[in-house]
Amino acid sequence: MVLTQVQKKVKTVKMTKNTQYQIAARKALYRDYTHLGNYKYRKGYGNFITYATKAEKIFAESSLLENRIHDQVKAHWKKINDRLR
Repeated sequence: MVLTQVQKKVKTVKMTKNTQYQIAARKALYRDYTHLGNYKYRKGYGNFITYATKAEKIFAESSLLENRIHDQVKAHWKKINDRLR
């Protein structure tokens, strides 16, 4: 089974025993892969969600391409939290 970067980071967070490190790792995971790290909340930086939002706007401009990016990303927060449990 091939693990994605998110799955590897979730696995690392779950394996950590030190609570301070686990809290920091969880915050980093949320910052990098959820809406909490979106460019609106961080000055000058973006993350996966920022990338998906920009791609969605580009796809929306084209009448030839079907835009399903929003559907794929909208449950991202729930998926990450489910894996953390």
